[in-house]
Amino acid sequence: MDLNYQQDLFIDKSRLDEECLDQPIRFARWGRLHAEAIAEQDRAKQALSITRADIEKQVRIAFAADLTKARPTEAMIKTEVDLNIQVVAAEEVLIKMSRQANILRVAKEAFADRKKELENLVQLWLSMYWSDPKVPQRTERRMMDLDEERHQDVLSQNLRLKGGINV
Repeated sequence: MDLNYQQDLFIDKSRLDEECLDQPIRFARWGRLHAEAIAEQDRAKQALSITRADIEKQVRIAFAADLTKARPTEAMIKTEVDLNIQVVAAEEVLIKMSRQANILRVAKEAFADRKKELENLVQLWLSMYWSDPKVPQRTERRMMDLDEERHQDVLSQNLRLKGGINV
C-alpha cells in the first residue's frame, strides 16, 4: 500500500474551487484507508492471540509429556511462547499493521487540517487578499498633484533654469 499522502495535501491557490470540491473525496479515500488499516491491525492482534494460545498449549503438552523434567513455572512457559518463531512472526505482522494504521491516522488528520486551510484560503480570497492594491481616485489624483508640486519646487530652485549659471 502506498502511504505517500503529501502530494494529495498540496493546495493550488489558483484553483480553490476545484480544491474545495476535491477535498471530501480525498478525505474519504484516506479515511477509508485508515479504517481498513485499523481492521488489518485488529486481525493481526487476533492472529497473534490465537498463535500465542496455540503455542502455549503445545508447550504445556510438551512439558507434561516429559516426565524427566521438573514441573514448569509460568515464567518458563511464557519464555518458551515468546521465543517461538510463529509468535515472533505474528508480532512482526502486528507491528507492521500498527505502523500502517498510525501513518494513515496522521494522513487522515492532515486532510482534516487541509480542509481548515482551504476554508482559510477561501476567506482570504473573498477578502481580496491577493488582489492588487486599490487606491481611491481622489487619493491617486492628490498623490500625482503632490509629485507635480515637488517637481516644480525642484525646478524653481535650479539656478541654470533661472539663468544664473552659464555652462
